[in-house]
Amino acid sequence: MATINLGSIKFNWKGAYNNSTAYAVDDVVSSGGNSYVCIQASTGNAVGNATAYWNIMSSAGAAGAEGGTTTLTTRGDTLYRGASAVARLAKGTAGQVLGQGANDPAWVNGSSSTLTTQGDVLYRDGSGLQRLAKGTAGQALLMNSGANAPEWGAAGGGKVLQVKTVFKSDTYSQTSTSFVTVTGMEIAITPSASNSKILVISNVGVYGGSGYFNMCLSRGDTLIGLGDSLGGARVRTGTAFRMADANSGHGGSILMHMDSPSTTNATTYKLKMYVDYGTCYVGRTSSNGDTDGYCSGGSSIQVMEIGA
Repeated sequence: MATINLGSIKFNWKGAYNNSTAYAVDDVVSSGGNSYVCIQASTGNAVGNATAYWNIMSSAGAAGAEGGTTTLTTRGDTLYRGASAVARLAKGTAGQVLGQGANDPAWVNGSSSTLTTQGDVLYRDGSGLQRLAKGTAGQALLMNSGANAPEWGAAGGGKVLQVKTVFKSDTYSQTSTSFVTVTGMEIAITPSASNSKILVISNVGVYGGSGYFNMCLSRGDTLIGLGDSLGGARVRTGTAFRMADANSGHGGSILMHMDSPSTTNATTYKLKMYVDYGTCYVGRTSSNGDTDGYCSGGSSIQVMEIGA
């Protein structure tokens, strides 16, 4: 039976071309990024695009953009797309987190490494996450004067910060023609801030005898709430007024004033009173002492600190 030599029935990959290797038909080699197939047994015949021994199988394409394998140099590096090409972001440090910069990603401090104390606050400044140390009791979180970062400060105005009250249940009478303090109608308060306001309220169970009397609030012994003097016996005030009476007397009267003491020292507020003539009474009428069946009532003075 006749024997027919079919030669190779498939290509034989031989790797990179070697000048000392004997190649047979259908051997395939690589050189310069191209692939070549042997078409005639050859030893020492260089590959080429058109030779008696080799045909080109495939040509190398144009070089592509630089890949990550040449960009990443350190374990932990990150690959990202920059303005014009792939770029390397060097690895961050322990505790940092990947954040977004103006255009490209960046490592920023994470909360685990920034917050050190219970009550700390995390915020973002111009470069990354930052720690705002906890404030003190009663403070509020505000925006700083530059409007670019939070800060702790005093709570907003209008808030009642403290209240003090004194109640007077006994009786009192007076004949002085100049302001004197009504016994038991004074109270001290220590403002927590120098710009606080103090609201002073006095409710007085006052009764007249056969005369006229005036009442006024004072800070220490300085009268407060007085308005324009109109001369003569007439004085316009916000907290003092005059009542004329008969022996039957009058009921409770309320005096109120919002004061600005501008201090953090203890400040005493008082109710003062004087008569033009006759006698005035607190907590009783002129017709009796302190018995049932006649008009009488207690008195009080109260101060409230209002946040500025």
